[in-house]
Amino acid sequence: MVTGTNETAPKETTREFVQEESEDQSFEELGLDARLVRALLKKGIEKPTPIQHVAIPLILEGKDVVARAKTGSGKTLAYLLPLLQKLFTSNADRKKLAPNVFVLVPSRELCQQ
Repeated sequence: MVTGTNETAPKETTREFVQEESEDQSFEELGLDARLVRALLKKGIEKPTPIQHVAIPLILEGKDVVARAKTGSGKTLAYLLPLLQKLFTSNADRKKLAPNVFVLVPSRELCQQ
């Protein structure tokens, strides 16, 4: 289950999905940067998993997403790909001392990923 919310609209949206939805969809069609798509292809990752198919577009839209799926379903990559894209597209000559990204993980297993 993926839940997407937007700060401007306090409504909560719940989207259920099935495996068939993502069979023909590529990462490029989800709106990911070409550099990320090339890196995924180099690693042999050609198509998004169902959780990635639903979560990535919502995150790229700037919505908050809470996702629940089985271990190994691709949740971590679903969060990290849009994060990396945001880092790629942010102003490169910014000279802020503040961090661009802060990742908080609840378990040692996720830290290692």
